[in-house]
Amino acid sequence: MTTLPSMTEFTGAQVVLPGSQPLSATINFFTQLGFKVRAIVPADDPAMAVLSGHGVTLRLDGNADVPPGHLRLLTADDTARPPVTAPNGTVVEFAPANPPLALPPLDDRFVLTRMEGGDEAFHEGRAGMRYRDLIPGRLGGRFIASDLRNPDFVKMAESYGAQGLRADSPEALRGALRQAFATPDVPTIIDVPVGEVPSPWPIIMAPQNLLAQID
Repeated sequence: MTTLPSMTEFTGAQVVLPGSQPLSATINFFTQLGFKVRAIVPADDPAMAVLSGHGVTLRLDGNADVPPGHLRLLTADDTARPPVTAPNGTVVEFAPANPPLALPPLDDRFVLTRMEGGDEAFHEGRAGMRYRDLIPGRLGGRFIASDLRNPDFVKMAESYGAQGLRADSPEALRGALRQAFATPDVPTIIDVPVGEVPSPWPIIMAPQNLLAQID
């Protein structure tokens, strides 16, 4: 597994795109779309330029062996606009930022899902959550229902940029705490499996007079 740098080592991000001859043609194309030039070198024969706009930083590099790329710009209205191609080959498409919601036709039916199958019946979804579809056809795409299991909390923490550790013994927990305190610049989540936990609902829903007796 590749070891990634710490988040504290990053100061920004750039999307690298190829340049063009001349580079000014591609620069002019993007400035017409609202991008601003932040850097350009060398001054006498530009080969690289950095532009920013709409929350994106572009690096136009004439020496970079990279594909032209595909950029999507979000618009305030839903007017249809054809895509355009920059001199360097980058395709820019336009799409509404808030498109109207289109509901698919309802496929009304009775669905019975058996509670069978072990872990193989579940698949990994967002942030390491374990999902099993209860309505596989989703009634035409209108509804979703899932049986959920606890995620892999280590993977979940890592997906959010935190440090994920697991401790299944007091000794392992001491080691995980030492590691967490040794990396104060990165948030740490420690997963400590504890087995089955009794349901709190009988106490939560108990009559007030019974709770007073318990106190």
